[in-house]
Amino acid sequence: MARIGSGSRRRWRSLGSALLLTRKEAEERAQRLHAGELGAPLSGLATVGDAVDDYIAARSRSQRPLSPTEIACYQRDMAPLRHVRLVALCLPILRGVILRRATEQPAAARKQLARVQRVLDHAVRAGALDRNPARELPTSLLPRLRSRSRVATLDELCHVLRALQRGPQDVVSAVALLLLTMARKRELLEMEWDEVTGSVWELPAARTKSRRSVLIPLGATAATILEELRDGRTRPFALAKNALNHALARVTSGLTVHDLRRSAATYCAERGVPGDVIEAALNHARAGVAGVYNRAHLLDQRREMQVMLAEAIEEMVGAGWWQSTRLEGKR
Repeated sequence: MARIGSGSRRRWRSLGSALLLTRKEAEERAQRLHAGELGAPLSGLATVGDAVDDYIAARSRSQRPLSPTEIACYQRDMAPLRHVRLVALCLPILRGVILRRATEQPAAARKQLARVQRVLDHAVRAGALDRNPARELPTSLLPRLRSRSRVATLDELCHVLRALQRGPQDVVSAVALLLLTMARKRELLEMEWDEVTGSVWELPAARTKSRRSVLIPLGATAATILEELRDGRTRPFALAKNALNHALARVTSGLTVHDLRRSAATYCAERGVPGDVIEAALNHARAGVAGVYNRAHLLDQRREMQVMLAEAIEEMVGAGWWQSTRLEGKR
């Protein structure tokens, strides 16, 4: 650390890692930084935008690179701060940006704050900042989130499917696959054809929340849905990020895409499906020793669970319950 500036502007600035610098190199850096206090920092990171780009590049070289969707989220969340100089970044600026987002999207504001903190932590490690002001922003300023516990009954799910059948094929097919596979929305919407081999969908580690590759069995109905979507498409889905939630909001009250996943799991549990089979379908990280050693995918049991759920829905909605009625005029 070095005390840079004069008078009331004097403050401590990081010169870099003590493990990588000799005393002489540190003294030279301090002299250069003192001489160019208002110029570009020694790390080469002058603005928040520079820090974002450098963080993304560093993650791409790590064992846990960011997915394209995650990169887009970082770019979007950091956009209001990109042109702010790191030496001028302060708590009031950050508070204004985060609270402005919180008034419209409380959950998104918390994620934005977490991403800002990671990027500025990176700037501190690079020597461009001596401290991370985002770590000083109390989360108590953000609105408290309501815990989601909505579970739809099978009757409600079938009502939703009947309503969605009157809309686009992509929407009803996506909802059907989410119910059967219990995959997360982003995992499904970013699916590529080369991930599907026979009756198994192999989800790559880069796109899973647990950062481990996952095998998802495809029962007869799920395989049929994908086969019908394959006709001339470069990828199964071309839906916007919030298209499914918007579609659900038009046909039901307060039901979200994640509620579908919870509802399907609850229905299967009530029908006697073992908990470890449901947990494997949900791809929840196991705690303790079980999480390290038990990597069983339970494909056959999960396929049987899909068949049971598909038959229950078909009995109430009818055959082809995953198909849009808009297609009937084209047959």
